[in-house]
Amino acid sequence: MLYNLFSLIILYFLIFYLYIFKEYVIIKISQFLENILKDLKKEKRKKKQLKNNNKIIKKSREIKSSVQQKQNKYNIQLKQQKKNQKQLWNTQNNIILPKYYAKVNQNMPNEYWNYEEFENEWGNIDNFEVIRKIGRGKYSKVFDGISTINGKRIVIKVLKPVKKSKIKREIKILQILKGSQNIIELLDVVKDSASKTPALIFEFVENVDFRSIFPQLSDYEIRYQIYELLKALDYCHSKGIMHRDIKPQNIIVDPNNKILKLIDWGLAEFYHPEQNYNVRVVSRYFKGPEHLVDQNYYDYSLDIWST
Repeated sequence: MLYNLFSLIILYFLIFYLYIFKEYVIIKISQFLENILKDLKKEKRKKKQLKNNNKIIKKSREIKSSVQQKQNKYNIQLKQQKKNQKQLWNTQNNIILPKYYAKVNQNMPNEYWNYEEFENEWGNIDNFEVIRKIGRGKYSKVFDGISTINGKRIVIKVLKPVKKSKIKREIKILQILKGSQNIIELLDVVKDSASKTPALIFEFVENVDFRSIFPQLSDYEIRYQIYELLKALDYCHSKGIMHRDIKPQNIIVDPNNKILKLIDWGLAEFYHPEQNYNVRVVSRYFKGPEHLVDQNYYDYSLDIWST
C-alpha cells in the first residue's frame, strides 16, 4: 500500500514538472534535433564537395596525362626527326662529300692539321716598329708598321685575348698557305715580353677601300678579280682549309698592280668529312643556307656561296 502511494506521488511530481517546464523541454529537444539535422546536412555537403573535388582531381589528372602523352609523343617524333637528320648528314652512305679535296687532311700526317699540339717559334719583336693604327676587328687590332731590319713596310695584327687553340690554328693555317700569290703572306709571329700579347706580321699590300673601287670596276675587271679570288680559294681548299669568312672587307685589292689578296684567316678551319662545325662563322649577309638553319655540317662550298 505504501509502495503504491509513493509511486503515485512520484508520478504526480513528474507530471507537474513536465507541465511547468514543458516549453523549456520542447525547446531543448527541438534544438537538439535541429543540431542533429544541421550536422547531417553539413556532412552531406562535405561528402558532395569531396565527391566534386575528386571529380575535378580526376579530370585534372586525365588532362595532365593527355598533355603528357602528347608531349612524350612530340618528343619522340622530334628525337626521331633529329636522329634521321643526323643519319642523313653524318653517315658515310648518305653524306654529300665535296667533289674535290674531300680527303686532303685524311691523307696528311696528324701534325699537318692538329694545331692543338702545334708549338710556334716566336720571332724578335724588336725587329718591327708600329707606325699607326689602320683598322680593328672583333678579335684583333691592325697597325701599319715597318721592319727595322730592311725598312720595308709591314702590317701588324695584334690579337685580342682569345683561346690559345684559336691563335695556334690561325698561325698554323697561315704557315701552310705560304706561297700563294693571292693569299696574304705571314712573315713572322712575335709576342710582347711584358703583356705576352701575340702579334702576326704580314706583308704590306697597297689597298684601295672596296666601297670606292668596286663601283668603278669594269665588267672585265670584275671578272678578273673574281677569278683571282677563286684562285685563292682553290689554293686553300687544296690544302684542306676553309676560310669561313669571305666578304669584301677581307679582300684587299691593288688595282694599279692588279693584285688581290685574301686576308683575315682567324675563322679558318681544317676540313674533315663527317665533322660538325660551329655555325657562328661568316658575316651575316654572306652566310650560306645551311648556316641559316643551324646545320653544323658543311664543307668548302661555304666559301663559294659567300663569294
